[in-house]
Amino acid sequence: FTFHSASNEALKSLYLLGCAYRDLHEAPIALLTWEDAIVAADTTAADCDFAILFRVYGQMADIYFRQYLPEKELEARGKYCKYALQAGDTLNYVQGLIKRNDAHLSLGDTAAIFASIKTAQELCEKLGLDDEKAISSLMAIRLTLDKNDFQRAGEMMQDFEQESGLFDDNGNIASGREIYYYDKGRYFAGTGQLDSAENQFRKLLSFEDCRIDACHSLLFLFQYQQRTDSILKYTLVYEQALASYLT
Repeated sequence: FTFHSASNEALKSLYLLGCAYRDLHEAPIALLTWEDAIVAADTTAADCDFAILFRVYGQMADIYFRQYLPEKELEARGKYCKYALQAGDTLNYVQGLIKRNDAHLSLGDTAAIFASIKTAQELCEKLGLDDEKAISSLMAIRLTLDKNDFQRAGEMMQDFEQESGLFDDNGNIASGREIYYYDKGRYFAGTGQLDSAENQFRKLLSFEDCRIDACHSLLFLFQYQQRTDSILKYTLVYEQALASYLT
């Protein structure tokens, strides 16, 4: 039994205690407990449990995200990445890079997002992390659409559909990634291909998690086209989807 192992035990115990407070919806106490865990960690020790330490920062970052504190979230995500790398956990390091973009987005720093995505994608390619590469690719496509750079977005979408391995022979994306139809619909709408945009948004209606986005997008499209009957129908459908989500 050594001082360093005692330090690791304290780190682990305080981490778990903080998680218990988090589950009780006591976020302030959870954060204070995790701060104590960080103090307990001896990062100069050869046997420091970096695997627990980066998880402490990850939990803190999640709370900062929910509390809309992007500066604090960004700082915590940075430490998450740093200690994940020291723990030899490249998967969580890459996931941390991707999650860090939530804070960059809140701060309006798109340059940092694209730089982070580039780093993450290079690592994903090298390590064969297909799921993480897909997540980062989808984020890059969405941000490019947000900038109304439809030519570049179209090129990125073509590469994504050809290289990701997520699509079947009929062009349907793998389960859990259906929100991509929303982005593809936005692309078609932005390039004046309104029938194709409508087809993509209608695809979303079949997926409960995407239903609000589908209804809102269709309603906006029909308003643009001045299709009165469809506007009336989808105003009601959109209200019903919102009510279902909020109950």
